[in-house]
Amino acid sequence: MGCRALVCPGVSQGFARRRTLVSGNREASRILVVDDEENLRNILEFQLRGEGFEVRGLGRGDETLATALHWKPDLVLLDLMMPGMDGFSVCRELRGHEQTQGLPVIVITARGDAATRLQALVAGAHEFLVKPYAWDELLARIENVLELSRRHPGKVSFLGLPGSAATEAEITRLLNGNEDFAFLNLDVDWFRRFNERFGYEKGDDVVRMLGRLIQDVLESQKTDLRFVGHLGGDDFVVLVSPDVAQPFAEELTKRFDAESRALFAKRDVARGHYEIVNRKGQREAVPLLALTVALVNHVKDREMHPRRLADVAAELRTFGKNRPGNIVVTERRR
Repeated sequence: MGCRALVCPGVSQGFARRRTLVSGNREASRILVVDDEENLRNILEFQLRGEGFEVRGLGRGDETLATALHWKPDLVLLDLMMPGMDGFSVCRELRGHEQTQGLPVIVITARGDAATRLQALVAGAHEFLVKPYAWDELLARIENVLELSRRHPGKVSFLGLPGSAATEAEITRLLNGNEDFAFLNLDVDWFRRFNERFGYEKGDDVVRMLGRLIQDVLESQKTDLRFVGHLGGDDFVVLVSPDVAQPFAEELTKRFDAESRALFAKRDVARGHYEIVNRKGQREAVPLLALTVALVNHVKDREMHPRRLADVAAELRTFGKNRPGNIVVTERRR
């Protein structure tokens, strides 16, 4: 792990109190920290214990599965860049074992590029956090992931869709075959803020709605290839035949826009945002939910390898999320 720049403030007493109120009498959650940098690992373990978690640390990725099977953590905090078995491989190994395939993983890394984030999600990570980070931000991510895991214990996807391991396997199968295909990466803008304002159950309803819309729109398309993978949270991957990719994406964003507006008050829909009070006690306007679709077409014909596919999709996704509203982003082919 090359970066040593980690924000290490004291334990947030305010957040600790909030966590106690959320958890009630629930048994302390177990967190496994996997990082080859001993000093950073020790600091993180100390801070997490101060927040009331049970914590164990590992310095090697290849020890993760055995420890997870024996100690049974509720969550893994995982560095990506480690000697021997890196974080991507650790995610895949956990997803490949029946007893750990639903174990939540938060990746914490100095590599903040969008392609690395997408690769980590496809490999099986639930969340992705870039160093240096704010301590309260990490705690919020931890609580979000643990809460999701409590509501849907042991499930790779609570929608019953293929998870990250199956999605990666299908992409590999297609890349090694003769059939051309389109790769679409979907996620919902402002989803985390929506959860904070309206609650996790409402957030689950949004994910269910998007999963249903994907299936409905796919059914209306004439395509021999129909694969939908749920990477967790609001992240989906869709694989379809190249000729239907664009009309599928456009119809999906149109339907999502129409149905998601019903989640908000008429006044908020009219002005295009709702208001929240942020952690600093300030009123803040948050845009309505919107769907970003990054579409990479003719993947096989262009002989794209997995890393290049992730790079292109991530670049498109970043471009789309920097623009307001529902959007389908494709490459400008020369």
